[in-house]
Amino acid sequence: MADIRGLKSPLAGLRFHDLRHTAATKLLEQGTPIAVVGQILGWSASTALRMAKRYGHIRPEVQRQALAAVATTEIQSVVNQIVHQAEGEVESKLSNVLILRQ
Repeated sequence: MADIRGLKSPLAGLRFHDLRHTAATKLLEQGTPIAVVGQILGWSASTALRMAKRYGHIRPEVQRQALAAVATTEIQSVVNQIVHQAEGEVESKLSNVLILRQ
């Protein structure tokens, strides 16, 4: 039998309360609405945002992913607007050409 005296548990400093921080962070990182996280963790509606800021420790890589998603969505939106506008201009010019030919 191995002698485990003197070994420290990796969970030695862990408190039950720390699990609340982990749960809030994981839920928020997955996109769970703050109101739902608040209900799960027992926060009042008036303090949910403040508690989410306190308990949610969003990891940098998750923040980068969120920003990349926003940038991609915004760029797609702008490109779609430009394409739609160009299509409208082309249709208008074609209509004018057809009218002139008549």
